Amino acid sequence: MKIHILSIYHYVEHLAETKTFLLDTLGFEQVHSTQTTTSVENGSIRVCLAQADETNAATQIFLEQPTKHIERDVLQYQKTEGFEQVQALHHVSQERAEAHFHTPYGITLILTRNFNEDELGIIPELNMNLCWSPQAESFMRSSLRLVPVVFRDVARTRCTEKAELMSVEHGDVEVDMDTAVRAFIREAPFFMHGVLREELEKTGLDMSPYEDEFERRRVT
Repeated sequence: MKIHILSIYHYVEHLAETKTFLLDTLGFEQVHSTQTTTSVENGSIRVCLAQADETNAATQIFLEQPTKHIERDVLQYQKTEGFEQVQALHHVSQERAEAHFHTPYGITLILTRNFNEDELGIIPELNMNLCWSPQAESFMRSSLRLVPVVFRDVARTRCTEKAELMSVEHGDVEVDMDTAVRAFIREAPFFMHGVLREELEKTGLDMSPYEDEFERRRVT
């Protein structure tokens, strides 16, 4: 059973054209349709379209449209008949850019582009609860960049927590380099181990003391 974050009703003057825009341009899928109503969804939101009349006036809604090519899409909509750009492309934060358009379908379209840490050229801080040696912290932050960005937030949390847990279990008040390396190997995605070993060796790190960690992951 699908769980929808939001379901909204939208009364429109041009039902067929609005449905076509949602399906063909924004990538929604049709759930059901009659002469006077249509329901479409995109996996997180369901829009129930209905024909506006004397009882139910046309409504206005806001829809976000994530895109990896926001500059291109802005130019496309600027040239689309009936579309009016009401907010220029701008950064609302370091990680997010937006541009807003009024459409002929009672929809204010918000184009969004979210930038990841690689695109921004930043190395996020670790969420540390213990003291870390400068070497251990630098190793963990830089080594996490070897993990694909889609897995990185989870890996960052798990590796940091594992290093601190191991330090506590050893009775240490500070995470040292050895513990950081072992925690990284234990918690980094297993399918990345071959690549991670090669990349860590390129940094000059002697991996021989950590063969037991790679073997532990291989066996388990």
